[in-house]
Amino acid sequence: MTFFKKIAHQPKRQLLLSLAAEALAVVAFGLFFAKGVTDAGGDGLESFKITFFVMSRSFYLNVPLFIGFIFPMFILLFTFIPNKNSKVYLVPAFILLACGVMVACTYPCYLLPFTEEYAEMVDKSGVHISAEAAVAAAFIILAALLTAVKAFSPAPAYSSPAADKEVKESQTQLEEDAQLEEDAQLEEDVRAGEKEDGERAEAEEELLQDIREEIHSKDGE
Repeated sequence: MTFFKKIAHQPKRQLLLSLAAEALAVVAFGLFFAKGVTDAGGDGLESFKITFFVMSRSFYLNVPLFIGFIFPMFILLFTFIPNKNSKVYLVPAFILLACGVMVACTYPCYLLPFTEEYAEMVDKSGVHISAEAAVAAAFIILAALLTAVKAFSPAPAYSSPAADKEVKESQTQLEEDAQLEEDAQLEEDVRAGEKEDGERAEAEEELLQDIREEIHSKDGE
């Protein structure tokens, strides 16, 4: 069974959980290009502009938002890999939860590159996280929840390559033993048939001999 067949043949519930979580992460990443913060007037600033911020001719990467929005899509790819120990999916679940919290903190992350005085001024102006960023955070946290559910779902017992080899060798040995037994039985049947044919021929020969003797005795009389 190839790697991709193992993914496709894992329990349907586990596969659907990973697909649903990945879909939520993709939608959240789409919201990365929507408003991240807004103000009372409805004017908003996109999340990607907050993440890749250019200030005073210098580039500023807002790492928390970069991780929060982008990592979930790639982290969830690992949850598609089947594992006999479902608890390993708790690791990406915790990472996703952290990403969701960081996205929920879009507004504090937006204030990071500014001085304390300017951040306080912006804060008093009524700027706050946008509905789009809040939905993205909710979707990522929901993806974390689905991944945690997968961690506590029953997983198939995947055998190791050594075990697979041992099973294959056992099956081959059983097939060989069965073939040898069949050949031995066939040989025994052939010998029994030959013996029966010999006994029949001997009986026929004795019968012919008796007939000849009877004929000779009649001729002598």
